[in-house]
Amino acid sequence: MKVTVTQSPWRQFRAALLLLCLLVLLPGAPASASGAPLDELLPPVGSALVEAGQSRWAEAAADVDSFAALWRSANEGTPDPALAGPAAEVDAALAAAAEALADGGGAPAKSALSTLARSVDAFVTA
Repeated sequence: MKVTVTQSPWRQFRAALLLLCLLVLLPGAPASASGAPLDELLPPVGSALVEAGQSRWAEAAADVDSFAALWRSANEGTPDPALAGPAAEVDAALAAAAEALADGGGAPAKSALSTLARSVDAFVTA
């Protein structure tokens, strides 16, 4: 008897939805050195995860592009030395996610977007 286990396609959607709900419930996040609120960084990443969960790669790529613009804005001005490590992790995760999406999506893109979400969350909470 062969037993196969499959993951629910809604798992990543639920995770992204939970992340977005937490953002709404958290008190105002601190601002970056440029004054841009850091809590604006997570919604496009959560949206990209939702789109990837539905295999909508073009939409996920557009969300990552939106995040990249917000990320550049949040990092303008004098960088906080205490955030150098987490910022470098976000930079690396962003590059990996953009590359995976440019390569057509699939499981590598979902994994890269998950890594990006974790690194952005670590940066915001640092």
